[in-house]
Amino acid sequence: MTKQMQNDINSIESRFHHGEQQMQARAGKREQAEQIGARFIRDYMPDQHRDFYQQLPFIAVGSVDSLGCVWASIVCGQPGFVQSPTSTTLALAQTIFADDPLKANLTVGAPLGFLGIELETRRRNRINGWLEWQSQRYFQVKVEHAFGNCPKYIKRRQVRFTNPDNLGNQVISSNVISEFNQTLQQLIAGAETFFVASYLKNEQGEAKSVDISHRGGDPGFIALEDNGFVVPDFPGNNHFNTLGNFLLNPNAGVTFVDFTNGDIVMLSGRVAILEKSQLPSAFTDNYRRAWRFTFEQGIVLNKAMPFTFENI
Repeated sequence: MTKQMQNDINSIESRFHHGEQQMQARAGKREQAEQIGARFIRDYMPDQHRDFYQQLPFIAVGSVDSLGCVWASIVCGQPGFVQSPTSTTLALAQTIFADDPLKANLTVGAPLGFLGIELETRRRNRINGWLEWQSQRYFQVKVEHAFGNCPKYIKRRQVRFTNPDNLGNQVISSNVISEFNQTLQQLIAGAETFFVASYLKNEQGEAKSVDISHRGGDPGFIALEDNGFVVPDFPGNNHFNTLGNFLLNPNAGVTFVDFTNGDIVMLSGRVAILEKSQLPSAFTDNYRRAWRFTFEQGIVLNKAMPFTFENI
């Protein structure tokens, strides 16, 4: 990139914060990211995105608790449980599972991240926003950023309801996870999909913007360690939303779904970004960077997903 190009980029209002810009520059994708961001990151949802969210049976939500821990939640409902009253608002039914940290994290003004993903078609779209209001039945979010993602690394699955009439009323048992145990390691070792939440802080150290994303690959793409795991950074849209947040704030929430029994396994911890010279030996020849998640706490929502999943 020429100096003039860099000056031109710096002179415009960027869609990306300082951490994202740093990661883009490290990857040599700074100019490309700004060009794509200017075209596709909006402060409203296009009609096709609004229609997309309204037909989903579940949505992933990122939120931050009172201690600064970030969580990646899964909220389920019959299609239509997500509505878009306007192009800048998204409203969701209060079908959050009882022991999901998201319930306590919903306070007016709280930043939230959303990922809508359709496993059958591999479509996905994302939103960053903040809680505008809530009632006993619904909560509504004001959209700050809305954008789409490519279908890379999404495992196709057919999603079918097991008991749609009981959504939001089912009693879900839960277990606190206090250690990175063997059961957890086995689930992660065979995982093809997980969700990751991250956030940016303001000058006062409070959550300013929350992001949630999808990561996927063949079973074994996650390298297990004694108290966590390492995830390679596959080539993507070069926005570096997640890694840009991690660069400035290492708090992370990761969630795995056991697609055989419907368990939702929610973990919270801290991340370190690894450059090529720091990668595990299995990654060194193939990837430029990765990130290491260190486990701190977690919760399992037992058999919470009201669906069966069939590989396509």
